[in-house]
Amino acid sequence: MVAVGGDCAQEKEVVLPDEASIYASLAETFSAVFERDDITLSARTSARDIDGWDSLKQIMILVSVEETFGIKFSTREMDSLGCVGDLVSLIAAKATGKP
Repeated sequence: MVAVGGDCAQEKEVVLPDEASIYASLAETFSAVFERDDITLSARTSARDIDGWDSLKQIMILVSVEETFGIKFSTREMDSLGCVGDLVSLIAAKATGKP
């Protein structure tokens, strides 16, 4: 946990996600987007592995992730995603402020 605020009147605590919590959040997101509870995610999971994962579902996943983690993806970043592991790495990097 990282406390952010310094000299501010109110301190805001920011919890940086670890890989396990990112996967847990993504599991919830995928379950909601695909309306299924039987999806198991791994680093190698891709659109080829999940029936119905089309461009609209991809957008729904990414918008949900942006809202959940309070981050924004560039078009280049979105285009670079080939599997769930890529998404997890990108979320972790953005959440910690690393390029």
